Amino acid sequence: MWASRFFIGLRPIVGMYWRFRASGHLDELHGQRPLILVANHSCFLDPWFLMISLRQPISYLINPRWYRKSAVWTWFFDGHDVIPMVDGSPKETVLAASEGLKRGQLVGIFPEGRITHDGLIQRFQPGVIQLAAYSGAPIIPVGVRGAFESIPRSKRFPRPGTIDVRVGAPIVFPDFPLAGPIPRQRLVECLDRVLYEVCRLAGQEDRFAVLRSGRGASSREPESVSTP
Repeated sequence: MWASRFFIGLRPIVGMYWRFRASGHLDELHGQRPLILVANHSCFLDPWFLMISLRQPISYLINPRWYRKSAVWTWFFDGHDVIPMVDGSPKETVLAASEGLKRGQLVGIFPEGRITHDGLIQRFQPGVIQLAAYSGAPIIPVGVRGAFESIPRSKRFPRPGTIDVRVGAPIVFPDFPLAGPIPRQRLVECLDRVLYEVCRLAGQEDRFAVLRSGRGASSREPESVSTP
């Protein structure tokens, strides 16, 4: 994780441009592992904003297209101890992420699957619940504020501003880990609980109601999934 620690060490320098704030259940990040960190995704700098704000190396799940873009990119991402997703195989991706959890890594996921276009949180994909169901690891919900205002998807150069990271209490599902399939209703309930907490922490509590009612831009219901 040399690259992660390098960027965390740059906080005094980048702090001259951005003001970093972190609040909430920060002690949980230094406690018992494994843990799954789940956050909203407002800009391409979110992974580094989170690590610098929380002063914690985080092993993110990453799209293999970016991971294998070039030898330099692969070297760079390996320095962050990322976990490449497996194309066309959610189960293999869950197994890879579970191995990271077993090694004591703080595994980070952006369940929206892509950067928001308008700053509003989009419907979460179900893979995060599949990972929690298989591993039994608690989920730490995190809301990031200020990232979209600094560098929205349509901009190439960031504006200075405040990156406000709010960490919620761990979400523990007593029936996890599961040995079999996740019932559809249980999957939806768990995903909605995580989505609500991230929306609340990100200051978008009303957004949850929109997504829950099916009016959101990406409000498709997740399908049932099985643990590997």
